[in-house]
Amino acid sequence: MSAKDMLKRDINAIYQAADAGATLDTLLTQIIDAFRNYEEAFSGITYSYRLSTTDTGISKAFALDDGKFSLVGDDEEVDAAISGTEKNLLAVIRRELAPLSALLFKKIKLKGSKNALIRLGEFL
Repeated sequence: MSAKDMLKRDINAIYQAADAGATLDTLLTQIIDAFRNYEEAFSGITYSYRLSTTDTGISKAFALDDGKFSLVGDDEEVDAAISGTEKNLLAVIRRELAPLSALLFKKIKLKGSKNALIRLGEFL
């Protein structure tokens, strides 16, 4: 099984945890851990990301440098910053709200590179 296939398997397990009521903070930690475990799947991707809530203070950031994973500090610039209320971000992860609809209806906001977001979206 390839790294990409194993990553998709783990991401699907995270979606099941989301459906079972896991918190956003827990889910984001699990997603980041999965990304860290399968760097090979991200070969060729060099972008940095931050996902943060506008109401509860949750913030997770990481970078990929040709697939190599690293955490990013709170005050460091990122290529794509995604923000929204915890409820709306959780709805996207639970697949109750389509990511594109969430962006179009301003339920979540993107600051930065759409290309970076699209590249990451291939794995979620």
